[in-house]
Amino acid sequence: MNSQGTNSVHSTLDDTGLTLDPSEGTDAPTNGRSKNETDAPLPKISARERGLLCLAVFTYCLILGNFSLMKHAHLMTTVFDMGIFDQSVWLVSRGYPPYLTTRGMGAFADHFTPILYLLAPFYWIWSSPRTLLLIQTVALGIGAFPVYSLARKRLNSRQLAGAFAIGYLAFPAMHWINLFDFHPDIFSTPLLLYTFYYLRERRWYGFFASVGLLLMTKETLGLAVALVGVYLFFTTNRRVGAVTITLGLAACVVALETLKYFNHGQSSAYISLYGTYGLTSGAIAAYLFKHPVKVLQSLWTEDNRTYLIGLFAPISYLCMLAPDVLLLGVPTLMANLLSNRASMHTIYYQYNAALIPFVFVAGIEGTKGLLDLIKYFFPKQASMGRRGVGAILAIGILTGSCQGPFWQRENSPLSAEATVTSRDVQPLLDLVPATASVSAQSAIAAQLSERRRIYMFPNPFQPMCWGNSVQALDQQEGRDIHIYPRRQLEANIDRADIDYVVLGPVNTSHFPLNEEEYSLIVRALLSNRHYGVIKVQSSAILLQRGAGYAEGRRLLQAEGTTFLSALAPPLPNKQGTSTERMEQ
Repeated sequence: MNSQGTNSVHSTLDDTGLTLDPSEGTDAPTNGRSKNETDAPLPKISARERGLLCLAVFTYCLILGNFSLMKHAHLMTTVFDMGIFDQSVWLVSRGYPPYLTTRGMGAFADHFTPILYLLAPFYWIWSSPRTLLLIQTVALGIGAFPVYSLARKRLNSRQLAGAFAIGYLAFPAMHWINLFDFHPDIFSTPLLLYTFYYLRERRWYGFFASVGLLLMTKETLGLAVALVGVYLFFTTNRRVGAVTITLGLAACVVALETLKYFNHGQSSAYISLYGTYGLTSGAIAAYLFKHPVKVLQSLWTEDNRTYLIGLFAPISYLCMLAPDVLLLGVPTLMANLLSNRASMHTIYYQYNAALIPFVFVAGIEGTKGLLDLIKYFFPKQASMGRRGVGAILAIGILTGSCQGPFWQRENSPLSAEATVTSRDVQPLLDLVPATASVSAQSAIAAQLSERRRIYMFPNPFQPMCWGNSVQALDQQEGRDIHIYPRRQLEANIDRADIDYVVLGPVNTSHFPLNEEEYSLIVRALLSNRHYGVIKVQSSAILLQRGAGYAEGRRLLQAEGTTFLSALAPPLPNKQGTSTERMEQ
């Protein structure tokens, strides 16, 4: 069909009667970017293309999935957040109310994540944290399909589409997310990509299905949906855009009110992450409006600059050439940049899951605009310009991949420190009944989280990262930690109805405590006659309430020397005598 013919075509929404903007898919300019008028459109995706893309996705899933399972097997997943979400899905799959003893609050008091209910059937087949790790890997991997399709259609090039798909699968921020425990946030990555894909294809049933699932992922994603609706309103279809805006804003209200309801009328403590600017969302917005210079100064830090480079450099900053798309992710980006939580200013955590789609869609659109400019000003060198842009993208992908986890041995199951695996301590874990209440060190608790009462040590003897409070959030960052006096600790241990306590092994995380704080509480527990050591395995120990204290002491002294030697030396009290009582 020639250009005159295509300009007369009016696309109609399937079975709804909604008339759409006729410029999409024609030679009419779209957002200032002229369509390539001489290149013939590519035919439909061939079986060979699909096969190669599926092979790339399968390779990603094989490598990242295996690495995720290795981390879990080497006790490198923790309660925050593997144990939290494993317990959440397990409780839902068994029909229990989703109150999380791993967090000290209900699942819907922490985050609005009804998508967890869709994961519950998988636990009927295989109830294990490994199920979530594999689902997470596959979900992130399949995002390559909409990336390839979007790039292929917009750039009219198999090679550039393949480069963007490979760039997505090699994106370092996504690798870090994939390998950090499990988070439902990750579903926003493929769902937002499919949202843009269906928007471009004008397949509105798929579009709203993706939006619906997206809104079940986290309370903040309603705003992202509303902004996509704004983009849709001004570029494609006003009516569908208005519906999307309304849906996104309504979902925001529902999600925030749900959090408030499950927090007994209190707002979520996560607002305290922006306490520098105000104590309520209104006060924060007012501060940002009234003090733009101070806000810019707080944004322009070395950490934030490094963070932005980590996000944009792996696709050679091409996303910055399409600000109209990239701006849709600005609220999410600003939430990260303005937060007082250091982990939100890096590429290593789940906070970037909803940003990755905007980076790639903007990168595709930016590349489209750049190619159109080259063709307009240098029509004879258009082919060479296309190859040059591809080379620039390839350089970004290759150099950016150096920021990924496979180039760093730290916190890797391949590191020299990763000497203990779950198999080493499994004989000890097998002694813990499935219905028993347990308090366990963070790394061990992630192996035992499929039960109604599982606590991250030192909970419940000493509340830590517990409930909806500013202090709980600060403690996750290692701040505002105050260990109870010895007598109060002993009284709490006396009253506790915890059946088993699992500690160790050496060299595993005792988050959020430092070595001295952890050792202080452990010594108080070991000196309490209500608990006796019943098993020592690979420098890990298992205590049972009501077990023989004297027998446990002898077992610990005979087989637990590695565990005891790893504890920090006992601190002297005010009289200058040791607080240690194990050896008395």
